[in-house]
Amino acid sequence: MTHDDIVQAAFRVWGREAYRKMSLTDVAAELGVTKPALYRHFSDKDGLLEAMRAAFFDRYAEAMRTAFPAGLTGLQDASASTLRMVETLATHFGSSPGDLAFMFARILRLPEFDRVFSSELATRGIAADPEPAFGETAMVRAHMAVGTCFFMVAFFHLERMADNPEPSPGELASLVSSVIEVVGQGLDQESGPGARLPGGTELVDYVALEAKARLSKTETAAADGLLPAVAAVVAAVGSWDASMDMVAKRSGLSKSGLYSHFRSKEDMLMRLFEAEFERITATMADRLAGQSGTPERLYLAMATAAEYLVARPDILVALDWLRMQRLGIPGLVPGPMLELFSFLKGKESGLRLLGGSLGLTVRWIMFMTVHQLMHSGDADASSRARNMRMLHGFLLGGLRLVPAVAPWADPI
Repeated sequence: MTHDDIVQAAFRVWGREAYRKMSLTDVAAELGVTKPALYRHFSDKDGLLEAMRAAFFDRYAEAMRTAFPAGLTGLQDASASTLRMVETLATHFGSSPGDLAFMFARILRLPEFDRVFSSELATRGIAADPEPAFGETAMVRAHMAVGTCFFMVAFFHLERMADNPEPSPGELASLVSSVIEVVGQGLDQESGPGARLPGGTELVDYVALEAKARLSKTETAAADGLLPAVAAVVAAVGSWDASMDMVAKRSGLSKSGLYSHFRSKEDMLMRLFEAEFERITATMADRLAGQSGTPERLYLAMATAAEYLVARPDILVALDWLRMQRLGIPGLVPGPMLELFSFLKGKESGLRLLGGSLGLTVRWIMFMTVHQLMHSGDADASSRARNMRMLHGFLLGGLRLVPAVAPWADPI
C-alpha cells in the first residue's frame, strides 16, 4: 500500500457520499487494511485531505496544460477560449467523478475560489489570470458557460451512480458533445450562427419586465417560526455543517425542544428549502399571470426569483449551498414550479428541454440564476439586471445570444 493508493481510495470512498462522511475507517476498509496502517502515511484526516487537494490540482493543471499550452493569460478570442475551456472541463471532470465531488465539496466552498485555482495553477507553472484580457462582459459569459458545464457533468454522474461509476469513452464523448451544444445554443432548437428564436431577445422589453418583477417588503419578509433561524445557520456555515445544536441556540430553544418541530437535521433542511421554493413559486405565479411570450415569461420568472433572493440574502446563500452540494435531492423543485415553467414545452415554444426533461431544465434555470446572483456579489442593481439579461440570452440561445458587449439598453 502506497501513499497514492490511500489518496485514490479516499477519492473513491468519500466521493461516493459526496464528502458528507469522511472516515479513515472507511478508507482502510476500502484498501483491506487496518486503520492504524494508514497512520504510517498520514497522521490524521487533515493530512490526507491536503494530499488529496494536491493530487486534485495536479490532475487539473495537466488538463489545462494540454488544452492551453501557452497558459491562460492573454487570451484574445473570448468565445473560442470559453468553448475550449468548457470542452476541457467536461472531458476532465466527466471522466473523474471523484475529482468533481471533491471540487464541489472541498474547493468551491473556499472564499475567492477563482483565485485559489489561479494560484494553484501558477505553482504548477501555468500562468492563469483570473480576469483575462477580453473583459468583464466576456467573463460573465464564461462563468455562465462553466456553470452550465458543471451542472450537466454533475447530473451525468448522479444519474449513473448506481451503475459503473467510470464512464465509457462513448458515454464521455456524448456528455462533452451535449455540454458544447447547450453552451453554444442554449435551449434553442435551431443551430447555426444565424439561428434565432421566434421573437428573439432583441424584442424583449426588459425594463418593463423588471418593473413587473419587483416585490414588496411583505412578499419578501421572513416567515414566522423557526425556519429563519435555520436559514441563518445554513447561510453562515453551510448545509452540511449546520447542526441542530446551532439552530437551537440561535432560536432560543433546547435541542430537545427543536426535535419537537423537526424529526432530524435532514428534515429541518428539507422543510427550509421546500418552504422557500414554495414562496418563490408563489411570487412567480403572481407575476406570470397574464404574461405572454416564451422569452418574456422566462425572463419574468428569473427576474422575480432574483428579486426575492436579493431581498433575502440568507436564503440566497442557503440555496447556493444547496446548488453546490445537494444537486441530487429528488423532488426538490415542487410540482407547482414545474407547472409554471410548462410554457417551455411544446413546438410552439421554439425550445428544446435539457435532456428532454422539464424538471432538469427548471433545475438548470434556478441553478444558473443563483449562480449568477452569487457571482454578482455586491454589484449594484443596474449591474445585476444587466447580468440577468445576459443570462436570459444565454439560456435561450447559448453564447450566440450573448455577444461580447451586451447590446441592450442600460437597466433603470
